[in-house]
Amino acid sequence: MSVEMPSSPLVPANGHGTMMLGPSRELPMPVVTHITSIAQAQATLQHCATRLNKSWQGNPARASPPGSPIDGQEKRHFQRWLEQWEQAFTAYLSLHMSGMKADEVTRSRILKANHLSCTVLASQAGPSMRTDDVFANECQAIVELANAVTLARQKAGSQSPVSSSPGTSTLDIREPLYVVVACCNRTGVRNKAIELISRSNPR
Repeated sequence: MSVEMPSSPLVPANGHGTMMLGPSRELPMPVVTHITSIAQAQATLQHCATRLNKSWQGNPARASPPGSPIDGQEKRHFQRWLEQWEQAFTAYLSLHMSGMKADEVTRSRILKANHLSCTVLASQAGPSMRTDDVFANECQAIVELANAVTLARQKAGSQSPVSSSPGTSTLDIREPLYVVVACCNRTGVRNKAIELISRSNPR
């Protein structure tokens, strides 16, 4: 099995501190320079994804009222954080991918899909429909990753194969797919995202 990931340079540093995201009451973002487990990757990315998904004013996957929008300076902080996380996660995969079990591959795909959707949410344009296909690669990759997750779950006979694991992340494929629907102007990709949303269970 494989997880489609864009190549990123390895990060030799290790440990993590915190990154303040401007004048905010939100908890500081953990600075991730070295990932040692999928659980760590989930916990750190979830912190970022929760903040970005909450700030997305038109998020159809959110049941609660939206948080305050993120300004340009804060978006730049998120962009740098997401680049660091991607480098650390790619380095982790390069070392451990070959020995991963099927459920770990699925979790890795979910993480990558959420990382890509966070990248769109943290961009200056945000998840708005565009005519220049600026997010075409991200949207295509999210749909391919989500489709692989859906097929793996069908094969395993479960919608959420990791839901019984202690400390499981709430990250899943629905939020990234909603980002695709919001910003992708390629009909085939958008329609596939809508189909995959209809085949997934809300978490």
